[in-house]
Amino acid sequence: VVAVLPLGGVQGDNRASHLAAASAELQTATPLFSFSVMSDLHIISSDPVSQLLLRQALVDHHTLRPESKLLVLNGDLTNGSESDYRSLMALLSRQPHAPVQATMGNHDYYGVWRTPDGKMDYTKMNPSWGSAKAVALFDRVWGYDKPYHELVVEGDRFLFLSGEAY
Repeated sequence: VVAVLPLGGVQGDNRASHLAAASAELQTATPLFSFSVMSDLHIISSDPVSQLLLRQALVDHHTLRPESKLLVLNGDLTNGSESDYRSLMALLSRQPHAPVQATMGNHDYYGVWRTPDGKMDYTKMNPSWGSAKAVALFDRVWGYDKPYHELVVEGDRFLFLSGEAY
């Protein structure tokens, strides 16, 4: 909830009571629009703990904010492999949540560090993987044309920005 409290000219005890009244009003007011942001999910297909934590976060979120109109997943969703994205999408398909929009973070490009046997080696880049493949995978999984996009929800405009290269 974003609120502007006009306190100009309100002094001393009157200011405190004005703030208390405004705070009480905000706590009882129904939000005009509710959306939520989750960041740094780091879902890895071979890591059941990361998946359990997201599952519980989605349950908690739905319990606390069932009226949320939008769930923004803000970068570092995975470690950049197709199997990680499959795990993420499977989790999202099994839990109730608001419509999702996503952005890429640096970890979503980490396929560049993956060796042919699936392990991570941060000392050398995988020559068969690069930023273009990471973006293409992200766009394909989410159904986007590009890693940045715009969305209008109930007249409110959202811009989702992702880097296009690692």
